[in-house]
Amino acid sequence: MWRVRLLVFIDSLAGGGAERVATTLSNWLAERHEVTVLTFWEAPDAYRLGPRVGRLHWHLLPAPQLLGKRLPFFSFLHNAWQLLPIVRSLRPDLVLCFMESANILGGLVSLLAGIPFCFSERCHPEALTSARRWPVRFWRALTYRLAQGCIVQSGAAADWARSYLPERRIRILPNPLVRKVASGTPQAERQPLLLCVSRLVQGKGLLELLDVFARLAPAFPSWRLRLAGEGPMRPSLEARARQQDLNGRVELPGWREDVTEEYERASAFVLFSESEGMPNALLEALSHQLPCLTSRSFPACQELLESDRDALLVEVADLAGLESGLVRLLSSHELRKRLAAAGSERVSDYQLEKVGPLWEETLLAWAEWRGRPSR
Repeated sequence: MWRVRLLVFIDSLAGGGAERVATTLSNWLAERHEVTVLTFWEAPDAYRLGPRVGRLHWHLLPAPQLLGKRLPFFSFLHNAWQLLPIVRSLRPDLVLCFMESANILGGLVSLLAGIPFCFSERCHPEALTSARRWPVRFWRALTYRLAQGCIVQSGAAADWARSYLPERRIRILPNPLVRKVASGTPQAERQPLLLCVSRLVQGKGLLELLDVFARLAPAFPSWRLRLAGEGPMRPSLEARARQQDLNGRVELPGWREDVTEEYERASAFVLFSESEGMPNALLEALSHQLPCLTSRSFPACQELLESDRDALLVEVADLAGLESGLVRLLSSHELRKRLAAAGSERVSDYQLEKVGPLWEETLLAWAEWRGRPSR
């Protein structure tokens, strides 16, 4: 097998789904290849890279000026030009970029350096709010069309990617589950706890979820809602819980890298986001045999789950659907048991041991060999 130098380009390793995927794959690939991770946003690392993985950080420069005025249109190109000596010194065979900003910046510096690169969209591309900014659309159209390939998570995202690349250069690859599919704590031994693992940010439907739980709380007095994660919405969520008189019924334990204990304690899982790529938290909940209720917030939802068989599915922002689904989930032990068994079976092929080689095969095919023997 070829041993390649891989540069993984991502905005940060702060707590998030793409960051977890990048960390997991970097650590796994570093067992056989030379891997360096380069970030450029000012955020503390939430995930730990292994000792075999190189780590670099670039401090983003402000947009260049002309006659005292900033030129934001040239910000990506300005930073790419300044990054060029660093990337050249690494001599990567391939640059793997995660998420839109890194895809553009990493793509530009790769083009300047004459190094092949590929990009990975970890959310539904059509839902990207930054797509409305014309400079981003311009640089994205330029870099994406010159990439070696694109990695997406669903057929819908692949359809979107075809506007930039031919079919043969697009791959649909799932997120890897870090742990093997767990046998799970038996439902009868779990606490009456409704779990949501999410960043506490806008777009995750957290306030709406809290309000619906408040309406159901009198009918389910033993149940608690636990929002495991961290983010700027914490004060708003704490205030809403007090307004709804839910003291002791809503828990915000903060963020942790390993949430296995959270999954093993809970009896049900809920995710009510507006938009997702392939949510890692949902995959992990399913693997821990948690019955799940999720909004149809990600393109692969229909490809991954069948409603009422593998999980309960509701439409995005459908509060009535969320409420009726939670009533069913919290009131029926038999339903929870059935969904838990079916859901865990659906993600049995998402283990890192199975997904990792698919990523490796794809990246090796896109790397530029230049006739070199394996290092």
